[in-house]
Amino acid sequence: MRFRRTLSALFGVLGTLLIGIVVTLFLVFPRVVNQLADLLGNMGPAREGSLLPVDLQQGIIHALIALVIDIILFYFFIWRPTKELRETYQITGLVVRKGEGQAFIDTESVRQRVLNAIAKIGDIQHADVIVNNDNGRAVIKLNIITDLNLNGPQKKNEINREVRKVVRDQLGLDVSGQPTINFTLAPEHEEPVPAPEPIVHDEPELEQTTPVNEMPPADTLPESDTDEDQPAGAA
Repeated sequence: MRFRRTLSALFGVLGTLLIGIVVTLFLVFPRVVNQLADLLGNMGPAREGSLLPVDLQQGIIHALIALVIDIILFYFFIWRPTKELRETYQITGLVVRKGEGQAFIDTESVRQRVLNAIAKIGDIQHADVIVNNDNGRAVIKLNIITDLNLNGPQKKNEINREVRKVVRDQLGLDVSGQPTINFTLAPEHEEPVPAPEPIVHDEPELEQTTPVNEMPPADTLPESDTDEDQPAGAA
């Protein structure tokens, strides 16, 4: 699989260079093009009794060169784009590249696996994972909330290592580019200051007095012992 992709990319680069060189020669150096046409386009005189107006051997060589160029142009500009467009409509999920046969995984399942792996990393308060499908490849975006003591390069490497372990090694998926990580530094939580205790003043105890309306009537008061206090001769 990797060799085929490398070979395909190599032919794509060669085909693009060939087209660029030909177009540049026609537009910038037309005299060079005429000289090349006179040199390479001369297929010799026709032999006696031949139906072709050129030499057969040289004509076959030129036809083979033209056929190779046409095949390269057809592959990279007609067949390959059509194939990719057709595969786009056939893909229903993220393609499992490893192993034999054809298998797909939905993006939500991949998101849950990545989220569980990120949760194991220390100093992460909250994580949000977004997984999109790019022609069968996973496009991963992560929003991470961490504390103010963040070591950016170290934390980025830890997250990329966990994502690669889950997506590529365990699930066998391809990642489109590198995961995009957005860090948000959470502010420090200030400890709440305890409220001061209320000051309680000792109030003097009030004397218990009997209200006026609760005093007993005069006729119920006990009589004074005046008779006992007078002498006997006074009677």
